[in-house]
Amino acid sequence: MRIGDLERFEIKAHTFYKMTGFLAPGKDEPLAAGHSNSRELRRQHEWEAWNGAYGKVVNTTIDAFVETMGLEE
Repeated sequence: MRIGDLERFEIKAHTFYKMTGFLAPGKDEPLAAGHSNSRELRRQHEWEAWNGAYGKVVNTTIDAFVETMGLEE
């Protein structure tokens, strides 16, 4: 198994969702949700703020997991 860019994004996106309740930009919300562009802008803002606050620790955790498990990126 390899942890590549897509898997790394999925891990970060899931962590972001668990912490904020927002889907990461690039993740689709159900059409029935009917969210406006303002919700999309807020989601993007939240993603950027979250990455500023937690991105480094999440990436470091992923790197530690990859190294510990002997997985290649």
